[in-house]
Amino acid sequence: MTPLVAPNNRLNLPDGPRLESNAVARMWMERPVEFWEELGARYGDVCTVELGSIGTTVLFSHPDAVRQIFGLPTSSYECRPYNDYYKFVMGERSILLADGASHRRMRSLVLPSLQPRSFDRQLDDFQPLIDATCESWPRDVVFSPRLSLHLLSLRMILGIVFGSGLNPTAQKIADVFANEIYVDLGSLSAWTRFVHRKPLLREFIAAEAEARRATGSTERACLFDALIHGRDEAGNSLSHEEISDHIFTMLVAGVDTTAIALSWALYWIYDNPDVLGRLQRELGEGGRSSANLPFLNAVCLETLRMYPVVATPTGRKLLVDTEIQERQYAAGTTLLPCTHLVHRRADLFPEPDRFMPERFLDREYGSHEFFPFGGGARSCIGAVLAPVEMRIVLARIVESGRLTPAHTGPVKPVRHGTLIAPSESYQFIAREPQPAASTTTSEARA
Repeated sequence: MTPLVAPNNRLNLPDGPRLESNAVARMWMERPVEFWEELGARYGDVCTVELGSIGTTVLFSHPDAVRQIFGLPTSSYECRPYNDYYKFVMGERSILLADGASHRRMRSLVLPSLQPRSFDRQLDDFQPLIDATCESWPRDVVFSPRLSLHLLSLRMILGIVFGSGLNPTAQKIADVFANEIYVDLGSLSAWTRFVHRKPLLREFIAAEAEARRATGSTERACLFDALIHGRDEAGNSLSHEEISDHIFTMLVAGVDTTAIALSWALYWIYDNPDVLGRLQRELGEGGRSSANLPFLNAVCLETLRMYPVVATPTGRKLLVDTEIQERQYAAGTTLLPCTHLVHRRADLFPEPDRFMPERFLDREYGSHEFFPFGGGARSCIGAVLAPVEMRIVLARIVESGRLTPAHTGPVKPVRHGTLIAPSESYQFIAREPQPAASTTTSEARA
């Protein structure tokens, strides 16, 4: 590892490495986990870095500081400067780029459509999608399931957005991703192609909006209905561009994150025979409700602890001077909890480098101790949706008994755009399916 140089004694700020901001940004992107761990080992629970265009950033890894940051009033900070790079992919009107009252209004518009009860009808579509994904895996050869998990997550999200994966617009969008965008899952390549195809996708979405508005129905059966009947601050209907940007946000923030979380979950499950065996026994005992599948839920939570897909929540750039843990931070400073470092604290998670789902059976963690979806007013809008998807997909795959790990070397965390994904050595072999007890949709839903 590249050693860090002597600390820089900035006035009234915690110590940190004396490195140029571009060098910090490069390490942040190219070797994030190692860099954060170096910072934690050298500077402890708080340190200051100059993070590229974001500027002076204070990184926190103590849960008490995290609690204070998540509890800050939204009038005291803005998040757009930290998320501004998303505008090229999601669009200028994305909820991630909004602050204050505008952000609150967007959340109130979108969140009701992303609760489990709001997409019960789509669950009937999920099982065939999962089965088709498993059927698509090549038999008895080494392969990576990553691409198939991205396509599966995409089709699940499109079903939730449009009310059904069989919706013609949902199918056209899925075809563009399958045939043009997901031809390579390199760090940024897929989203570069997505940006190039956005005009076509906007056309699809605008036509769908016009068709639904023409029916005169006011039913809000899915997220798309909520958007076409939504209103802006002045009480006007959302424009096609605003609707598209909200959907693009779902396709960026809701697809890759779930696919990568599933990839990590399969890695940890099949890399730990005791975990796999316990999970198979739980699935085989017939209980399929969330109350009867505590270990499956614990596996999902431990997966999100080991390598949080989004390793830092949205940074808060202060608009006013703010005190955190008895230290004053000036307006203009960005406060940033480091999820990875908090999730690897031995005082919270004994033996933090071991995959131990049972820790989530023995203890409940506060939202400042375990926060894979961020926290406070800026928590991820998909925080409820993603774990449900994970449980449904993992239950189906594990029950099938198809996969055998075939990793060609250590599987390490690497960048996938702004996310943390398994390295290219992540591989499996798919076998012919083993006989398994039938699972109904109502049993499998979490």
